[in-house]
Amino acid sequence: MLKTLSLVEVAKAQSPLYSISAFNLEENASVGSVLTDSNEINGLLPGLRIIFDNTLGLKLDPQPPTNLAGGVNGMTSFAFPLAYESPVISFSGEVDSFFIHVAPRGFQLQIGANQGQTIDSFIADTSATALGIEGLLVVDGGLAQEAISLLDVAINRVSDQRSRLGAIQNRLESTIRNLDVASENLTASESRIRDVDVALETLTSTRNQILLQSGVAALAQANQLPQAVLQLIQ
Repeated sequence: MLKTLSLVEVAKAQSPLYSISAFNLEENASVGSVLTDSNEINGLLPGLRIIFDNTLGLKLDPQPPTNLAGGVNGMTSFAFPLAYESPVISFSGEVDSFFIHVAPRGFQLQIGANQGQTIDSFIADTSATALGIEGLLVVDGGLAQEAISLLDVAINRVSDQRSRLGAIQNRLESTIRNLDVASENLTASESRIRDVDVALETLTSTRNQILLQSGVAALAQANQLPQAVLQLIQ
């Protein structure tokens, strides 16, 4: 799921006041918002900690090793996975507003013996908190209608995740079938090689037997002449 985090400096004072907002771009819905003058924000998005620094501007923890500065019209955009441990992303200079695209943590499956034979995907957080359906209230019609809307969005997100996992399962099953065919072909080739070896050995044995019988017959014929001479002498 792609989310957007925006930071806007609301007022300049001795301690600047910041409005931190997170949006779900897929549903165009707000995930959370907080107004603070503190130098650290926790809990706005799962796994994301926001730290304000007087010299570097803003740090995101945990993030990949990337430093960004500048932008267009005071805006800077970048994307990163939430799978790193070092708090090293930072802004230098004054940045009034920017957007951070938070991508879900992904995984890679090796499905073949060669390089590049992989499947890339991710499993989104489908907990009640992540789906925004924790603590739903249905005490009146308005809250019930809002709960229904949130449940519809949650169902769509779960269905989308199931579709992704189903696609991965189909690819894995296809890979398994291809590997089964390759294994069957390899077994058949080995069987043919063994059959050729047996035929060759049978031919060699038959030839040796023929040579042996021919040698015995020649030896018998060679012994017949001395026997005939001995009979004449007697």
